[in-house]
Amino acid sequence: MSSGSQTDQLLLIMGKKIGVTSPATQCKAQELHRRLTARGVKGLTATAEVVICLQLAATLCHETFDKDACVKLSGLTAIKYRSQVQAIALMLGLNLHLTIHDLAVTHSVLAAEKLALDILKAYETEGYGVDVSLPIYQTTALVAACVQLKLKLNKRRLLESCGINKKTFDKLLEVLTSLASKIHIKDGNKTTEGDRKRQKTLMELIEDNMANDAEDHVASKQQKCDKDQDNDDFEEWKRKILLEAQLKMKCNPTEL
Repeated sequence: MSSGSQTDQLLLIMGKKIGVTSPATQCKAQELHRRLTARGVKGLTATAEVVICLQLAATLCHETFDKDACVKLSGLTAIKYRSQVQAIALMLGLNLHLTIHDLAVTHSVLAAEKLALDILKAYETEGYGVDVSLPIYQTTALVAACVQLKLKLNKRRLLESCGINKKTFDKLLEVLTSLASKIHIKDGNKTTEGDRKRQKTLMELIEDNMANDAEDHVASKQQKCDKDQDNDDFEEWKRKILLEAQLKMKCNPTEL
């Protein structure tokens, strides 16, 4: 069996063990492994190289994976494994920055995307002077939004896929959850005020319609009265003509 075939087989086996099985992610992992082999890496076993390439491919393809299994299968300590992942990502020129939208799509919580973006915007406004594009801020903002909106989210899987330290995450989550609560209440007040305005507009429309109906009714009644008045005038005119004719006949019978 050729070296390439052995690597492909190992990618499939390790992929199943860490939960990375989609064809697209497997193809990406194969590509990364070829590039890594071309550059030459020392100090890693073939299995460790394959596992790291699978994790990088899964991250790029927005596919979740079991990070604990990755560390265990690599044969490295958690700290050593994390540093190797970062080093290989830099070596291959990979951009592993995940966005809130990417994470929301991957974890099926798109309803929390807007609030998460608002949370990060508020966090920047408060002047913390940090790069909120980093995975830890993108991830934690989405979790805070899900907590506020009571949306189910597998935090463990999310943290594993983003490689975030749990203690740091918990501290940041406390801050962002507080911001999420304030933003959500503020947005709720805006919605309520908007509903009041819409209700008032609806009442005004109803009143306008009623006023228009009343005007139409008055106009119709006036038109009917005018028509009746015209009929009365015509009858009176006809009666006078007939009366004059009768008087003329009596006074001048010879004209007949």
